[in-house]
Amino acid sequence: MKTLFLDVDGVLNTSNLLSSFFISDKRSDPVCLDRLAMVKRIVDSTGCVVVLSSSWRLTDTLRNRITTEAANAGVKIYDITPDLPTEDRDIEILTWCELNSVKTYAILDDLSLLDPNLFQTTMLDGLTNKIADSIIKHLGD
Repeated sequence: MKTLFLDVDGVLNTSNLLSSFFISDKRSDPVCLDRLAMVKRIVDSTGCVVVLSSSWRLTDTLRNRITTEAANAGVKIYDITPDLPTEDRDIEILTWCELNSVKTYAILDDLSLLDPNLFQTTMLDGLTNKIADSIIKHLGD
């Protein structure tokens, strides 16, 4: 099973987008639909499943929100990575891979992880077409 591990902050939204969504001291985290469309292109091109590795998976409200917004964009969130006491995203992803016998995967995240399957975005730009193209090539079409 080909798998795309998906972060949200710094991938589907950016610092510029986030800063415009502070209203009355309440933060409303946006998700850029253009970036979700890029994720859909990755899924459609490779047949991969999407596993949420973002901290958004840890709260019902944010997890439900990203699941709904992704579904509206034609992207199904297949599963979430486990919440391990180490709080190390690399370990959580590798654990999910081991439990699900995954060998081919890509990680889409703005964090600097040690995994060679990482496609790192920046909080400023988020997911770009160039990164999406690299993931499609990596996962194979």
